[in-house]
Amino acid sequence: MDWSAPIDLYCERAGTGLWSEPLNAWSNLAFPLAAL
Repeated sequence: MDWSAPIDLYCERAGTGLWSEPLNAWSNLAFPLAAL
């Protein structure tokens, strides 16, 4: 088992970068904005 291999076994993931999960990235950015 390669512990450093990226996991891409689910549908939303498009790659290994920050924007490979766009919905997740935008929702994570929305939390601090909503707290303001």
